Amino acid sequence: MATDNLELRSGEWIEVRSKEEILAMLDKDGCYQGMPFMPEMLQQCGKKLRVWKRGEKACDVINKTTARRVRSAVHLEALRCDGSAHDNCQAGCLLFWKEAWLRRAG
Repeated sequence: MATDNLELRSGEWIEVRSKEEILAMLDKDGCYQGMPFMPEMLQQCGKKLRVWKRGEKACDVINKTTARRVRSAVHLEALRCDGSAHDNCQAGCLLFWKEAWLRRAG
């Protein structure tokens, strides 16, 4: 069962849940608790990775607010969006991973 809040810390090892597990959590807009699971993230399913840092805030480029509070999310080491599903965008944005999409590596 997915846990919404693992309280992960920098340096912890995690495993990204399977594609099927994650897709089952998403709403009709492809989001979980308002956070989109981006197609570029699918290639990480099943992999063991390390937490880089907590993802606490994000710039809100849609509603043009200064920042948006993010709960129960982390950034993983060396992972950025490669833009492959976004017209080959080269911005290299940080990916927000909801903790429910992850599990601690055993």
